[in-house]
Amino acid sequence: MREKAQASGQPFESSEFKFLNTNKEIVALEAGQIDPDQAEEILFIGSRTNLLAYDVNNNADVFDYEITDGLNCLGFGTVQGVADRLIIAGGNCSITGLDRIAEERYWTVTGDNA
Repeated sequence: MREKAQASGQPFESSEFKFLNTNKEIVALEAGQIDPDQAEEILFIGSRTNLLAYDVNNNADVFDYEITDGLNCLGFGTVQGVADRLIIAGGNCSITGLDRIAEERYWTVTGDNA
């Protein structure tokens, strides 16, 4: 028997749903494969100040990176001169690109919020 979600705000138990509490306001979500050696996708959760990379299958944090210029949006991409695929975080007048181990591989300033 399937359980249905309730809009009451009350938690419910179900084997079909899993919850992750970040204790932060979520402003951006992205999911994708950033590590070419891993078949699983990673869930990227952006708050105003941090980027959390979360492995849903293993219920484990991959990294939690502080974005000092703030975070407004997320996306995947490549940039010239960097062979690896990056998670791109747009912030307050900056764009930051991180690789699979949270190493900052790209950063630039913008004229406005990204």
